[in-house]
Amino acid sequence: MENEFRQIRDTLNRLDTIQMSHIESFDTTLMPDLEHQLAERTQAFDKLKKQVNRFIAKTGNGNTTTESMTIGFIDRINTLIAQNKVLEKRVTEHRDGLQESLKKISRGKKAIGSYGSPSSVSNRPRAINLTN
Repeated sequence: MENEFRQIRDTLNRLDTIQMSHIESFDTTLMPDLEHQLAERTQAFDKLKKQVNRFIAKTGNGNTTTESMTIGFIDRINTLIAQNKVLEKRVTEHRDGLQESLKKISRGKKAIGSYGSPSSVSNRPRAINLTN
């Protein structure tokens, strides 16, 4: 039982570290790799889920020691949920910023295109015919 408890604690610590580094990546990098981050968090969460299920299966219900341990787990998981909400907010802000940048780029392309010469002028031959 102590081994399972230690594994869960280590996995919770790892998930906490992962989420904090992902939150910080929005401040330190221009384009964080969201797909890689999602895969990393999913893998850690799946491992946590398996360990908790194994812990519950081995210890059973009604044990006061187990209940006190699970209360500690619940507090840590609530902290992770709060971090996940912060991360979700950062991803949404990042996505909205990218959408706004794409709109500006699109408007800029249209504006630059309007300064160009008309297509009829650009399709005329550029050589002078001296035979006439």
